[in-house]
Amino acid sequence: MTAGHARRLGEIHFDDHCLLVIVTAPATPLLSTPARAELLAGLQAVDYVVAALDNTSAEIIARLRPDVVMQEEAADLQRAQELRAHIRARQIAKEA
Repeated sequence: MTAGHARRLGEIHFDDHCLLVIVTAPATPLLSTPARAELLAGLQAVDYVVAALDNTSAEIIARLRPDVVMQEEAADLQRAQELRAHIRARQIAKEA
């Protein structure tokens, strides 16, 4: 989760609506699913957090039929890859 996620969640949370966040398990997570769920649950804007088993977020969404769906998986994957590359570059520079 990034500061950008927290900002967007705060922007879409409305007083008269419930905000539920579904946490999926990416292929190479930086944090475990329970850790990410706990971070999200700590945000004031988030009312409920569900950890999707076996990436079943589509099934959860279909059952709940929410008014708004915000999906960040593709952008998250790109940000994680960029972060890993940045960390590797810093480690290599430090070793040189």
